[in-house]
Amino acid sequence: MRRNLLNGMRRSARIGISAFALLFFGSGVLQPQSVSENPPAPEFIPSTGAKRAVTVADSIQMVRVAGPADVRDYSGGAVSADFAVFSPDGQWFVVVVRKGNIERNQNEYSMLLFPAEKAFEAPAPVTLVTLATTSGRVGISNVSWLDDSDTLFFLGEAPGQTTQVYSVRRTSKKVEQLTDQKTNIVSYSVSARGESLVFGTEYPVKNLFDETALRSGFHVSGESLYALILGRTQICCEELFMLDVGRSRVKPLHVHDKLLEDPLKVFLSPNGRYVVVRTYVPKVSFPAVWSRYTNDALKQLLAQGDLPERQTSFVERYELIDTLNDVSQSLLDSPVSAIGQSEVSWSADSKSVILTGVYLPLDIEDSVALRARESGMFTVEVGVPGREIYDIANHDLKLIARLRSNGIVMFRGNRTQHASLSSDDVKYYRKRGSQWEIVAPDSVTNRLPEITVEQGLNTPPQLVAVDTRSRQTRLLWDPNPQFEELKFGKVEDVGWIGAGGKEVRGGLYLPPDYSPAKKYPLVIQTHGYDPQAFWIDGPFTSGFAAQALAGKGIVVLQIPDSHDSEVTPEEAPLMVSTFERAIDYLNGRGLIDADRVGIIGFSRTCLYVAYMLTHSRYKIAAATLADGVDGGYFGYIAFGASIADESDRLWGAAPFGKGLATWLDWSPGFRLNLVEAAVRLETYGDGSDGGGILSQREWFVGLSHLHKPVDLIYFPLGTHVLDRPSDRMASQQGNVDWFCFWLKDEEDPDPTKVEQYVRWRQLRARQAEDK
Repeated sequence: MRRNLLNGMRRSARIGISAFALLFFGSGVLQPQSVSENPPAPEFIPSTGAKRAVTVADSIQMVRVAGPADVRDYSGGAVSADFAVFSPDGQWFVVVVRKGNIERNQNEYSMLLFPAEKAFEAPAPVTLVTLATTSGRVGISNVSWLDDSDTLFFLGEAPGQTTQVYSVRRTSKKVEQLTDQKTNIVSYSVSARGESLVFGTEYPVKNLFDETALRSGFHVSGESLYALILGRTQICCEELFMLDVGRSRVKPLHVHDKLLEDPLKVFLSPNGRYVVVRTYVPKVSFPAVWSRYTNDALKQLLAQGDLPERQTSFVERYELIDTLNDVSQSLLDSPVSAIGQSEVSWSADSKSVILTGVYLPLDIEDSVALRARESGMFTVEVGVPGREIYDIANHDLKLIARLRSNGIVMFRGNRTQHASLSSDDVKYYRKRGSQWEIVAPDSVTNRLPEITVEQGLNTPPQLVAVDTRSRQTRLLWDPNPQFEELKFGKVEDVGWIGAGGKEVRGGLYLPPDYSPAKKYPLVIQTHGYDPQAFWIDGPFTSGFAAQALAGKGIVVLQIPDSHDSEVTPEEAPLMVSTFERAIDYLNGRGLIDADRVGIIGFSRTCLYVAYMLTHSRYKIAAATLADGVDGGYFGYIAFGASIADESDRLWGAAPFGKGLATWLDWSPGFRLNLVEAAVRLETYGDGSDGGGILSQREWFVGLSHLHKPVDLIYFPLGTHVLDRPSDRMASQQGNVDWFCFWLKDEEDPDPTKVEQYVRWRQLRARQAEDK
């Protein structure tokens, strides 16, 4: 179970934003070694002269960038900002793209090659390798070049197989599988010339009930209820191995603490001698001096106890492994950023490594420098193996590129970039002697073009090349020409005064045929908003379907989360107040029918939706809670330490003794009798994120017992952020149908949905009888 159920979902959601914010890809029949000089155009419905409304199918088949590229671990190579991976000689770059194939229930991935020198001439890309996956895992990821600027390594997954490390040649397009592990490989790093490979494998399943347990009983400690029901659990951390590529010899590597599993990343030095990896630190291993850190977030993390099932804390640090003798030591005897925002980059000579988002050791005498170290994070270079520290910046920067030709290292000063990936905040650093200094952008020569995306609320993304000197842009490729056939609802950036008197800005999706003279039903989508991004679904692909809902004549409001009072008794009430004021605002504009309001929560924001349904002054007609937490008593008991401590802080007391009275007033599960909405519950997977089928059990049983309309949909193979086309169709289209039924009294005539509407009519009849 991740950190705990609440923080774990929040974290996975952050990861999900990066993976789904940008768009791009071409279709075709994909095989592990298929090759195409020019990817076929994406499939779309031929023009009939009239545009049609957007559907969930359009969203699933939409071309998307598979995810931002990391700064590669061998670092000597030139890596452009964020998601285009440049070859070490700067002559080429690749972009990994994807789209869903509904008919085959596959996500199809392709690695596209572009010549850097022709980036401003819209060159036709070459497809180096294409793969399709049905598992919900990423088909192609973690792309890195070798020093020869011809060989690329990547994680790949062919249909029906586990994720392994592959290589592909730029010149010959020959694909080779380099590993053959029984479990999925989740991360890897390769030396500069490809002789050595370090990789981490998915944590193996552990059977809880061996012969001894079956005979004498099993001692229960920190295992979740779900693990006990299944009789198995997963060992806390991944396993780490090193492969001698030429000899095909694999040996295990070990760390002093415990490998970080969310997500594991390894960084092998260019010469293959050392590995840097992030690990969890058990609380008993905290140095006493760590108590002197004054940063509030870090202090809160240090104060938390270990999770029993892992026997380790949530505090992380970097370790350095010497691969010759498999000896590990802390790279810095200090913590790293608590929310995973940190980068690692080796120097070309393997003698140092750049780290961002780290705290620094407190073993210095300079009082001014000591106070700075106690309170903030830094960007530094650390010598290897001596671990000398060289300051780059006395604050956190985001590392985005390291250029071999001139020794320039590129950073962003702000980690909260919008999806437009504007490079206005790029900073250039160079080392002179033992000191790092900022370099003026105009003095940087031989800079690579920036490959980014131009998009807006109403402008579908296009891949563009940016001249880093003049800032002029040219179209590189339009990923979704089929959008010309679609009639999108207009999206407005709107603002209102939310909880605490603060202005809140959200995205208002209007139906394509919107008329000011008409009042529309409203669906509120929660969990994020980006005023510079084109979001056809919303922030995630679980549940949300903004444009498809707008196409059905429903106004959609996308609302961001407020993090001012997280994990306090004010968190849920403040967000609900913001939702209520949003309804007031739209009702005041005459846009909506306030009696036909729906709301969707996902992951963390299920808590807010649950609270609204049980505490709000507004009557909500229909709601969806998709694979999330509800702050309930059953989750408290079922998941134990992974959720109990945070729930105590969320409601201000434990649900025992006098604290139970507080829970009766605040926890939504104790107030289900007040729910008037028709409630759709979605739960996904085997418990790795949302606790599997158990996560929505309290609401389903409670509402059913009270004869209130509730529908529970379980996706056994669903990931927390739904990825498989079939899962997305069932969730997103299911919600379009759900809200059309309850807010507009409309049913889809599709004959395959007859059973669905029979069930929903019965729920509506039950609701009428209850009144």
